[in-house]
Amino acid sequence: MLLDNQFRCGFGGPYAFDMCVARQVAEDIGDELGITRDYLFYRKLKAFENEVLRHIDNKDGCSESKKAKCRLMFGSNMDWACENCPDKGK
Repeated sequence: MLLDNQFRCGFGGPYAFDMCVARQVAEDIGDELGITRDYLFYRKLKAFENEVLRHIDNKDGCSESKKAKCRLMFGSNMDWACENCPDKGK
């Protein structure tokens, strides 16, 4: 994939897809690739970003409902709780 490594990263890992790079690539070689830069193009990029970030965020294998319960229980100690979770990877 042409832009699969264009994510902005912070101390906590990737947090956003670099839309500026995607737009520039689409402008530069989009015609050769048959890419139309319209509303739907950007919606597809956003869907791609959401799916990849959801997958990265769920690397521990926990469901969203389990994470929500843990956030309520552990609050600011959520990272510690995930690292020491006996259910991790199950």
